[in-house]
Amino acid sequence: MLVMRLRVSIAVGIASCSSPAPPCPATGKDPIYLELGGVPSLIAVRDGDAGEWTEPALREGGGYDACVTDDFMVVVVCTRNDGTFATEQRAAVYADGDQLGMSPCGYPPPGPTVTITGEMEQPGIVFVGGSGVVAYQPQSPFSFAVVAGTYDLIATNAYDDFMPASPRVLVRRGQRFREPMSIGPVSLADDGVDTMVVPLAIAGLLPDDTVTTSTKLTTAASRVEVEIADHKGPTAYVLPSSALVPTDRQRLDVQAGAGGYARFSSTEVSGGASIQLLPRLTNVELLNDGARWTSLPVADFTWISARVGGNGGRQVAFATRSWLELHGASAVHFDTTPPGYDLRWVVAQPRSWNAELVTIDGETLLATTFGVVMN
Repeated sequence: MLVMRLRVSIAVGIASCSSPAPPCPATGKDPIYLELGGVPSLIAVRDGDAGEWTEPALREGGGYDACVTDDFMVVVVCTRNDGTFATEQRAAVYADGDQLGMSPCGYPPPGPTVTITGEMEQPGIVFVGGSGVVAYQPQSPFSFAVVAGTYDLIATNAYDDFMPASPRVLVRRGQRFREPMSIGPVSLADDGVDTMVVPLAIAGLLPDDTVTTSTKLTTAASRVEVEIADHKGPTAYVLPSSALVPTDRQRLDVQAGAGGYARFSSTEVSGGASIQLLPRLTNVELLNDGARWTSLPVADFTWISARVGGNGGRQVAFATRSWLELHGASAVHFDTTPPGYDLRWVVAQPRSWNAELVTIDGETLLATTFGVVMN
């Protein structure tokens, strides 16, 4: 039996095909480039606390340009035909960077699709260009659609919650898909590479923590990040460096959680690793319109966010450390004051609440979260 299931993380980047915008007349600075990946129902920018909400200029080639003086806020709303919605709010200062990726609208396929067929010789999962299928039985035929293009095929026998004793990974590089075609048999036994078990030194674990690890691979033409192995416990399965090429990126995600608390580390890896977890995110109150706190576990962080979900919608608000310090703020709230903001885009009956603090140091991302889900 085959079940369609995606286990990928789309790498959100700034569109390279957009034409650069000229400097802003009032400030002489480059505009903040907002990359959305979709068409919003509403987008508004406020320059400073006292500024008026305005719609940023649409950039040739995609995205938007916002002229701001220093601190600013962006609100984006995306709606779907079924009535569901997603909102994303960002509060930052110009020094945080002049490019901002926002993703409430999702990332629709950029072109026509073609159908790929083949057969999984062993149980496992196969991905091409962000699409994929799981085969639960040997010799399982498959068929799925991908956007026409050139991709690296990635397959693994670690799928769903099944973790084999010897996880294997297969990468076929530079596969061209311009028309419907068969890729033939996919055999991890014959063509795959064994992963290796590596120990982890995890600092900051608490006695009640449960540890899980997930290894993800991005290749030059995979277009997405693909999970190739997961494991419960303080060890991980990774591909040896001999199986990788210079353009590959292998990331290890480590999560330690208990109750509503979770700590997360994501870093590039080729062998064993030393992991430093942030402290738990305590002293935070989750609200229907955001979150507030009396203190934070670390002083040096990149941003903090709050989100709620329920009744067919979700809202999330981010604020950078620089913005919070500038305003002396100890809370983030969803702002519904932009002109045209429909109150139907408010989660009226939340079922989940979450706050997350993130710090990014080079290629390492650390996060600590506190959340509640109503059963």
